[in-house]
Amino acid sequence: TEPALDPDVLLDKAKAQIKAGNTIGAETMLNRFLDAFPNHARADEATYRRAEAAKEAGDHEKAVLRYQEVIDQFKASSFAPWAMFRQGEVFAAQGQTDNARVFYGEVIRIYPKSRAAKAARKAISK
Repeated sequence: TEPALDPDVLLDKAKAQIKAGNTIGAETMLNRFLDAFPNHARADEATYRRAEAAKEAGDHEKAVLRYQEVIDQFKASSFAPWAMFRQGEVFAAQGQTDNARVFYGEVIRIYPKSRAAKAARKAISK
């Protein structure tokens, strides 16, 4: 039988997998986390990390949609402004600078005091 799932261990291992470039392994762990613990205190982070895994895997469309899940489901989370900023980065990486600027502008407008807003201001000034 499988040992009991520990949500913190799953999330921490998934983060390590993303860092190591194993996005498939990370996504598997994050999906397990979200299936088993949808109301966990770190569900916002798991949802954000799932978007990160898609971004690292080069699946820009999936990454943008997953970052939007963070924004829609966890508006008050510290991960929400970063999710919006990362959406801008995905568009910028695809050469869609106008779309990127829209997301950077929204981070600044909605989360003006966040570190993500500071990063967005810097990205716009480039």
